[in-house]
Amino acid sequence: MAILLTGVYLGINLPFLNLDALFYYSFAAFAAVHKKAVVEGVWSRKRLIAGLVLLAAGCISLRTDLPGSSLGETASVTVVYRLLVPVGLWLMVPEERLFEARDFMKNNFFLYAVHFALVRLINKTGALLLPPVPVLAFLLFFFMPLFAVVISWLASRLIRRFAPAVWRLLNGGR
Repeated sequence: MAILLTGVYLGINLPFLNLDALFYYSFAAFAAVHKKAVVEGVWSRKRLIAGLVLLAAGCISLRTDLPGSSLGETASVTVVYRLLVPVGLWLMVPEERLFEARDFMKNNFFLYAVHFALVRLINKTGALLLPPVPVLAFLLFFFMPLFAVVISWLASRLIRRFAPAVWRLLNGGR
């Protein structure tokens, strides 16, 4: 994790790989494998306090000055913020109050993996087919997350039905 964060800080660009996304994915994979009791544990006050501490640390990290180049400083501080705030919020939520996840909600890794390509496809198709009217561009931008979720959910259903082994590979064995 330290090596990945150092790479983000130094502004290292890897071909075909987004280093900060790899950092988030690696953190989540580590937590899922080695800290399952924390990630999937029963909600408690201790967990709430840990979540509050991580949330506060994430917010404070945006105000932190790091030595080095301004590009690396901005990127690494943003990466720390983007990691700590959602993790803190996750720990604070009492899961027994949540409803059962619906089918389209269970495609989180698959959606994460394909959303960028879908957003680019929708954006380029809209630019090609729609007239250059600012309100249409705004509406496309506003509804793009919904389109990405629906398209990825439909694609996941097709893949699960016709290629279940591929689906398990694409969705982390779930």
